[in-house]
Amino acid sequence: MVDVVHEQGGRIVLQLCHSGRISHSFLLGGELPVAPSMIAAVGSLHTPTINVSLGTTHALEIEEILEIVEQFRQGAKNVLVAGFDGLELHGAFGYLIDPLLQDGSKQRTDEYGGSIENCSRFLLDVVATLANVWGGDHIGIRLSFSNTF
Repeated sequence: MVDVVHEQGGRIVLQLCHSGRISHSFLLGGELPVAPSMIAAVGSLHTPTINVSLGTTHALEIEEILEIVEQFRQGAKNVLVAGFDGLELHGAFGYLIDPLLQDGSKQRTDEYGGSIENCSRFLLDVVATLANVWGGDHIGIRLSFSNTF
């Protein structure tokens, strides 16, 4: 697909995200979705076979947060190898980065909660990781500070 876009003179960017608390154990092999805190998102999962409320989450430990940053690094490498022209980090609408930035979706008191600096730490760590792979000129970020997730 990337080659076809390039052959037509176009550019193509891939969006990276982590669903975080807006996922459901149904989609995760029975595992709980991860979140900054054990605060379930309001909403439902709709598939052709089920319609269920989003449920309980697993509050991320610091080691797990660091693992997710490394997963973003590998994702960025995969996007680069696949030949895309850039990537966008999805940090909006309840995806994992968003609840770490919002007051109502986290109750952390460690280095990922409390102050603005701490609440933005995960986002900035991920962006630095992506920039380490791509350089800073080919990365975008999608944020939504006024959403209700």
